[in-house]
Amino acid sequence: MRITKLSLTNFKSFKQEQTIEFAPVTLLFGPNSVGKSSVILSLFYLQEILSKGQANPSRINALKSKQLGGFLSLVHGKDLSNDIIIKVELDKLGLIGKSYLSEASELTQAIIDDDSLLLDEQAFLMPSVVENSEKIELEFTIAWSDIINSAKIKSYRVWSDGNFLGELSSDLNQSGSSISRLNFKHSLLRPENHKEWLNVIENTDYPISPEALEHDSKIDNFVVEDNGCNSFFQFYLEEKSDTVIRPKSYDELDQYQKREYHPLDDYSIMPISVNCRKVGLPDLNQFMDIAGIYKPDIGINAEYLNYAQMQSVFTEIFVAPLDNLLAILEQSANIGPLRTVPDPNFITKSETEQKDWYDGRAAWDLLAADRSELSTNVSTWLNRLGSGCRVTHPNDMPSADIVTQAPFLFDENSSLPVWPSELGVGISQVIPLVVAANTVRKGIVAIEQPELHIHPRIQTELGDLLTQVNSKASFLIETHSEHLILRLLRRIRETHFGENTQEKKIGPKDVSVVYLNPSDDGVKVIHYEVTEDGDFTKDWPDGFFEERYEEQ
Repeated sequence: MRITKLSLTNFKSFKQEQTIEFAPVTLLFGPNSVGKSSVILSLFYLQEILSKGQANPSRINALKSKQLGGFLSLVHGKDLSNDIIIKVELDKLGLIGKSYLSEASELTQAIIDDDSLLLDEQAFLMPSVVENSEKIELEFTIAWSDIINSAKIKSYRVWSDGNFLGELSSDLNQSGSSISRLNFKHSLLRPENHKEWLNVIENTDYPISPEALEHDSKIDNFVVEDNGCNSFFQFYLEEKSDTVIRPKSYDELDQYQKREYHPLDDYSIMPISVNCRKVGLPDLNQFMDIAGIYKPDIGINAEYLNYAQMQSVFTEIFVAPLDNLLAILEQSANIGPLRTVPDPNFITKSETEQKDWYDGRAAWDLLAADRSELSTNVSTWLNRLGSGCRVTHPNDMPSADIVTQAPFLFDENSSLPVWPSELGVGISQVIPLVVAANTVRKGIVAIEQPELHIHPRIQTELGDLLTQVNSKASFLIETHSEHLILRLLRRIRETHFGENTQEKKIGPKDVSVVYLNPSDDGVKVIHYEVTEDGDFTKDWPDGFFEERYEEQ
């Protein structure tokens, strides 16, 4: 599972909505101070919201608790009347992720199969949102509240495979949250035993929508209305909450209502109250607490089975995606622009935390604790990069008076062990990326300026590190290095012409090249598509990458 898209509105230098498409390797280019690091920041801001319920953070953990200044420093123009909108797309890549419906479904199915329900009871059987969605989109609108003097989630919306599913809304001035929109026409909100419900209401005066009819149903046997009920699931919610309404269509609205109309208004319902955290999101890793619908006692009856299905479906819509997004972010490494250079006074830590990646010390902690695979893999890549050094350790050295936990580097040119501080600073700056690429197995490895202080040849070889390392992590690289992209274009071209001798072949879809362009209306995102033969489909602005043909 990985993040495939990120959209930002009113976040830092991003004013109007801008979308960045992620690939296994995503490169962010652009002038200094344009907002490249803001892309990385937005993801870890979401992590603070999800993990700590904090939308107004003074610090962000993945930035090693760097002082931020809260929501005011994050919102565009430092204008508290603006809402920050962050939207992410998650691709399951065939994985299931966190699921909540299976137990309720299995129980319902077993009882239906056993004919244990009374004749006048009917239980619906819902499809799994998690299992039947390949791509999930999550949109968070974050707003400032003067009453509580903080920021919180104003709305949280979910799409499945491009189709809107539902929305949670929060009262900015109080702690209340509710399900405010649902797409009852979505296939994931239609029970699998939908046909049985149609048989029950056939030849009654209960109105259903045209979409509710099965292909083999006789229309004359039903009352069909555009705003009729779509399924037994909707019927259940209307009956139990006594608040679900079917909104008017656009054509039925008056002139004022049409001016205020939002496309998602077609899915509006009277709010179903849910218990959420103060930030406006439900608790993670547990079933949603649906306060607006009475919870029946546990029993072998349709009343309890339908409630359990309903609760599980809402949890899969609104909670499971948050669980999965947080898991991606917590497994990620964010390497900042200035990395630690170990010297004889450097003492490693036995426990590595996510925040330790920001200044690179996590890499040295991990190397110090390793005596085999990691050191070997890092040494192999240092050799491929042409660094002239490899990893070794103090207890591998003959000098008995060396007392330190810090790993050495062995300088192949002088045949001497050296402290990282004794080599050119560029080597110590690139090692955290090499270590992260070999240890972070999922999530994102984000790094600012990996090319700092390193020779152009090593910058070029980083292209192979990002595509050949054995990891399922995605790489998000903020860079100015033309040499890095040249190597990636070359490998794409070699793959196209059958000349790529690398173990892993790469194509245009494996690399996303993004240029952030400043404008009077905020940052503009320009995607530079790569052709099969390793070229760009359009020219770069301001003469960027004039030298790219030298790699051909």
